[in-house]
Amino acid sequence: MILDTLDNIPRYESLNGRFAQAVQFLQRPDLKDLPAGRQEINGDQVFAIVVQEVGRKKGEGQLEAHRNYIDIQVILDGIDEKGWKPTASCQEPTADYDPETDVQFFTDQPDVWLPTHPEQFAIFFPEDAHIPMISPDSLRSLYFPAVRHALAPLVQIGAEIIWHSDGCIVPIADGLIDCGVSGFQGFQEETGFDIGDIAKRRVRTGRKPLLLAGLSVGRVLPFGLPPVTATDCPAMHVTLRGGVRQP
Repeated sequence: MILDTLDNIPRYESLNGRFAQAVQFLQRPDLKDLPAGRQEINGDQVFAIVVQEVGRKKGEGQLEAHRNYIDIQVILDGIDEKGWKPTASCQEPTADYDPETDVQFFTDQPDVWLPTHPEQFAIFFPEDAHIPMISPDSLRSLYFPAVRHALAPLVQIGAEIIWHSDGCIVPIADGLIDCGVSGFQGFQEETGFDIGDIAKRRVRTGRKPLLLAGLSVGRVLPFGLPPVTATDCPAMHVTLRGGVRQP
């Protein structure tokens, strides 16, 4: 699996004999103007499918894997939080592999979620099971208005609102802050969550967000082993002060 910016895609032409045709297509200046549906490049060898839909919520998609095709997925608008898991690690197929569509679906949970932004792309090889089209965009029109309404009385009295944030909340952090959330609690950096990124943001009052229990709720806190805690506590202190966290 590869995740990079669209400007760098020519670097990957040598990975496959047909990538050059795909790269040439993806450098078209009118990509955002193409209609939804299949775009011909070189018959069934190389083709593009333009999708213009509201992203799904986590839990609505399934991991998919291919055997004959390589997916190059480019985001032109919005955020696609792609799920990934090695195909060899998938243990819960929904059905046998379908050679007609070159796809097999799995109900396994992804190992990681990868927020992919406009002008970024991901390449998924046959060894990469993935879930595309997972986006917080629907939250902006459906969920956030309800959250904003529910939190309004607390915001009006100046209450500090702390959001429990297991998983990677980076794609929706700004939306929650706009609703009145003033801090976050419970972090899992192994999901792609970057506490340093959250620490640099500003809440509605203009100050930095409150961050409680900065140690990982999945990797550190349940175990509390002294060597791990002794390493992570100083590193977390440096991160929250705006420095560079050492591995």
